[in-house]
Amino acid sequence: MYSMSDILFSLRKKNFPGRSLLIFVGLMLTGGSLLQARKPPDTPAHSLELLKVKKIWDWSNYNSFTDLAWFKGYFYCTFREGRHHAGGDQGRVRVIRSRNGEKWEPVAFFEIPVKENTVVFDMRDPKISVANGDSLMLNIGVALYIGDKAVGMAPRVTYSKDGLHWGKPEPIIIHDRWPWRPVWHNKMEWVVSYWGNPGHLLLENSEDGFVFLPVDTLHVPYNSPNEVTIRFDKYNHMIALIRTGGGDRSAFIGKASPPYTRWTYHATGQYIGGPDFLVLAPGKYVCSGRMYIDKEPKTCVAFLDDKGSLSDPLVLPSGGDNSYPGMVIRKGILWVSYYSSHEGKPNIYLAKIKLK
Repeated sequence: MYSMSDILFSLRKKNFPGRSLLIFVGLMLTGGSLLQARKPPDTPAHSLELLKVKKIWDWSNYNSFTDLAWFKGYFYCTFREGRHHAGGDQGRVRVIRSRNGEKWEPVAFFEIPVKENTVVFDMRDPKISVANGDSLMLNIGVALYIGDKAVGMAPRVTYSKDGLHWGKPEPIIIHDRWPWRPVWHNKMEWVVSYWGNPGHLLLENSEDGFVFLPVDTLHVPYNSPNEVTIRFDKYNHMIALIRTGGGDRSAFIGKASPPYTRWTYHATGQYIGGPDFLVLAPGKYVCSGRMYIDKEPKTCVAFLDDKGSLSDPLVLPSGGDNSYPGMVIRKGILWVSYYSSHEGKPNIYLAKIKLK
């Protein structure tokens, strides 16, 4: 390697102008070192710093199952409201929004009226996403109950162009399956739905968000896979983070190239309930969900890679009935919505985390 004196001697021999020489040296001493210190575009963050946690909603007796999106200058958070977790409760779905994560306003509320002694429609697990860059899409799981017995599923979807005006939630065509977190990619909506016991996973897609067609069955190594979040990297790979209920209940990370019919899977060694994740760079992700820390359920955030390696988790203030996060990254800050009952009844919280 050449030293700085070698470079200066060479430039003088070439009659490099004096003023330009000074500018060049200044760039070498300042700009050059800055270029060396700057992270390459695909170098992901390697540490998580919790900046703040704020309770953003507690109106209902049981507030739960969140998701989060950024759309046209606002955060949008959606969640279920009810009396208790499940078992025949009539769940409703609310959407709130905020410009900065501090002050929130309600913008939508959905429920399916129930007549006495008839089927109860439990709206739950709402998931919000940006469809084709120009509208918000809200997918709502609907469980059907007679008394406390589950008798079927009837998921719904609704759209909004501005986040304020929403249509009536309409049924989607996806026979008796639970489409857990639909996402849009290349003008198609993709989802992994699950059903049965032990669980079966089916990858499906849709051109309009209403009619879904099967693509492939996912054969996860362990029993009873269920909740799945899928994302895409810049190389068009599909990545899936999969909760399981069998074996040691380890979550799996799966990956496939188009047409998404051949998958590889790696166990994370950690249970992750209500899983969500975002792509930081090819093969590098940040994930969140319910994990067990000292045998206690906590909402956690961690880094994850293609081989299933999970970093030491950042534990958010949480406990009891908790988790089901939504995630957004803006300007180096990771925002995580989640619910938790560590302060009594389940409420909705928002964590602000610096990616470093």
